[in-house]
Amino acid sequence: MKHKFSFLFLFLLFAVSCKKEQSVVQELKKQNKIENSYFLYPSTMRMLNITNIESINKVVKDVKKVSVLNMNIDSFDYQQLSDITVDLQEKEGYDMYLEVVDTENQYYILGNESTDKTMMLTSSGGRHYIVEIDGKPDYFQLAMAWKDINSMDSTSTVAFSALKDMVVGDIKRKERSREYWRNKAEKEAAEQARKDSIKMAQDSIQLLD
Repeated sequence: MKHKFSFLFLFLLFAVSCKKEQSVVQELKKQNKIENSYFLYPSTMRMLNITNIESINKVVKDVKKVSVLNMNIDSFDYQQLSDITVDLQEKEGYDMYLEVVDTENQYYILGNESTDKTMMLTSSGGRHYIVEIDGKPDYFQLAMAWKDINSMDSTSTVAFSALKDMVVGDIKRKERSREYWRNKAEKEAAEQARKDSIKMAQDSIQLLD
């Protein structure tokens, strides 16, 4: 009887764990809302910091992982980014730290102290990004790091530029692929419409005969 009770307890525990609600990011992945994902670790970020900028080292000191998600513009829009901030607060206990919104751009920073996670969401130039940070970034040093990077010459920031170029290159390749398949579908639809038109004309002639 004791063994049966233990088995039943474990079964119920497993069933409850299986029903655990998926995170907002997991749902986005499941819905194919994410076009590209990039993952950075402290060692990677320090390696990119080839000139050993102190402010950057301080930013990543207590960061375990950074996930950069480039959203699919065919299935993700401006409004959805705002909706995600609401979901993060209501479903996952995040607090809004910063919100900057106008007619074309959005920028949000949310944090969850209980899980040591930070979410940065931005919409600019028609593209949408979500950055998930596992750990505790130093926000003051983040501002300093941005200032330091912008004040340095191109040779000092070549690694960061290379990373940016890689991301931009991926986006452009996706856009070219998307344009190719869109044009292909349009041509096929036009060709099918032409064939249907010819068939309808032939059918009409046969009816007249």
